[in-house]
Amino acid sequence: MRNRFLWVLALLLVSCGGEDTLAIRGDSTAIASRSGIAKVYNLVPSWDGKRWWVIVSSELGRKPFNDGVGGQDMHTMRVKMEADQSHRKITTIIYDRRNDDEDAQAYVADLSAAVATLQTDHFLIMPQVAQSAGKPETTDQVAAMAEIDRQVLARWPHNTFTYVERQAFLGELSADDTRFDGLHRNEKGQMIEARYIGGWLKQRGW
Repeated sequence: MRNRFLWVLALLLVSCGGEDTLAIRGDSTAIASRSGIAKVYNLVPSWDGKRWWVIVSSELGRKPFNDGVGGQDMHTMRVKMEADQSHRKITTIIYDRRNDDEDAQAYVADLSAAVATLQTDHFLIMPQVAQSAGKPETTDQVAAMAEIDRQVLARWPHNTFTYVERQAFLGELSADDTRFDGLHRNEKGQMIEARYIGGWLKQRGW
């Protein structure tokens, strides 16, 4: 009970006061959608100590700004980032899976425009994460996600996971027991994300 109290206190201290120092952009993988009773935290996501970005923010001592929205496509995210003047200079994580049959070329073009709004080179573009092994993607989705990843790695090699890192990351997330519906991560999956993302940022002192 005492440990739970200290954890909540830490979250409150991080979330209260001061300017945002870590931006998270994207879809439901960015906001880290939850299931069951944990859905109550959807009212105040930053109070949910099981979400990957809350864990990472707490470990890094950052105040997070999370603009993730379930089902959000890259064009919508781009438009929002172009309009946002307040979070351009802070470390940014972009975690947005291909939604609504987006064209891979258009996706990367919108991503490029979104990245161009940033006034820092401290940003991380997350890999496309497929559904778990028990719920395989369609052939078209697999091909489009692979093409997006290929272009991202070629264009921003210092701002995304290396090929080896992404293979390890995706491998750990491929098991069905890391998801609650085949797509969205459960607590085990969130811990994997927090470990990889937090570790990547810490290595660079971001």
